[in-house]
Amino acid sequence: DAVDLLDEDAFGRRLADLAVLAAEHGDRQVASDGEAAAREWARSELEDLGWQVSEQAVSWGLPLRTSANLVATSPFGSDDEIVLLGAHIDGVPGVPAIGDNGTGVAAVLGIAEALTLRDDPPARAVRVVLFTWEEINLLGSLHYAHSLDEAEAADHVAAFIIDQVGSPNGVPFIVDADGSETGAAGFPPEGAVLEDLLGEWMDARGEPWEVLPSTPHSDHVYFADRGIPAV
Repeated sequence: DAVDLLDEDAFGRRLADLAVLAAEHGDRQVASDGEAAAREWARSELEDLGWQVSEQAVSWGLPLRTSANLVATSPFGSDDEIVLLGAHIDGVPGVPAIGDNGTGVAAVLGIAEALTLRDDPPARAVRVVLFTWEEINLLGSLHYAHSLDEAEAADHVAAFIIDQVGSPNGVPFIVDADGSETGAAGFPPEGAVLEDLLGEWMDARGEPWEVLPSTPHSDHVYFADRGIPAV
């Protein structure tokens, strides 16, 4: 029933909010005032839903620059099993970054809102992570995934990474999550379950979709590296 609680007007409002921030700051490139403002905006959205929010500092480069992942955990569900919803909040320099990846950020926030509004909340905890440094070497997701100890990684039962979902003429791609498309090694076989769930969902609604062979250029890869099924 969560899909019935998704608020399309709120999706548009959140994109408009990000556009205003882009107009004020120019862009959301990593470690910029625009990215920091977007992170504070997203923190407010999640705290208003009752989620517990923190930041995880991520530093890189010469001269050293520091940004942060925004990490929020749901007020419902057992954290013995965590479903992660991720999207990167940084953008390439000089553009508003609404498609890549304001749409992913707005989608993640909307899903978090819908899950919070359910009369019967999920039994598993949900964690939203808005990654920094995606546009430069996926450093935010690398830092998050590899900051987990073995027990914490085992508690993450699935990771859904949402990127560039707003194109009006795009084909929805489900990234190969178990390596079967290309014979790539190292992907958890349980990733096939996530692929199947998403594919069945699209089929039931008559939506077109394709499997995209796995690429090392998106935030899912470091979760797979830790044995966490990610799609």
